[in-house]
Amino acid sequence: MRQKIRTAEVVLIAVRQDGLALRDVPEDMRSPEGCLVAVQEKG
Repeated sequence: MRQKIRTAEVVLIAVRQDGLALRDVPEDMRSPEGCLVAVQEKG
């Protein structure tokens, strides 16, 4: 089972490594920057 992502810094690290990690980020933790990074990683 995947761990929950809990901080903004970890969100950015995770989505930079794998844009699909954004699906594991709770809605209230998603930021425009994190979403942009995810899209740039996975198109």
